[in-house]
Amino acid sequence: MHQDLIFEKLYIGHMKENYDIINFTQWNNIREFKVPNVKLDEFLYNIKVAGPKYKKIVAQYFKSYEDYVDLIDKKKHLCNVNDLTGDILGNERVKIKCIIFDKDDIENIQENFVTYALSEFYSEIPDMLDIFGISLKPLSYIKKDDVKFTFKQTITFDTVINIIGELSGMNYEGETQEYHIWSDKAKQQQPQIQPVQPV
Repeated sequence: MHQDLIFEKLYIGHMKENYDIINFTQWNNIREFKVPNVKLDEFLYNIKVAGPKYKKIVAQYFKSYEDYVDLIDKKKHLCNVNDLTGDILGNERVKIKCIIFDKDDIENIQENFVTYALSEFYSEIPDMLDIFGISLKPLSYIKKDDVKFTFKQTITFDTVINIIGELSGMNYEGETQEYHIWSDKAKQQQPQIQPVQPV
């Protein structure tokens, strides 16, 4: 049997068992995307620094003023917002932490996640396999463009929106003027449980 056919039968069987792959261009069943144990900061390279436009959008969304929005980290697109409508007790403004990205930012983050996934994928593939005394290099049989396409089909724009929420610990607020916002506002509004006083 030809060396290529030996590899195809044996190695694809190994890939199906470990990676749920039918062949190198088709996935059998991609399950729910699992967020890797990493920090969001690791995927914020190649995105532009947040500027005045971001600040203006945040102020409008939270019905505040630009003077009450602080861009505390322009590279991470992290803001503090003084919410004028959330002061229930009437003694001070509520400070909300939020993240804002535009469509291009999220597409760049998406690409960064795909690059990360590809790196993880290739790190799991052995440099060399020995099949019946035949030495084979698995990477030489893999169509890299097809693998990248598969990951891009899995790590979608909406998937990245969910990932940002999970990694930041914030809730997705929604989209406004092609900007996407996450905040900790919902957590702040959760009722505080008062400790039971002893009788």
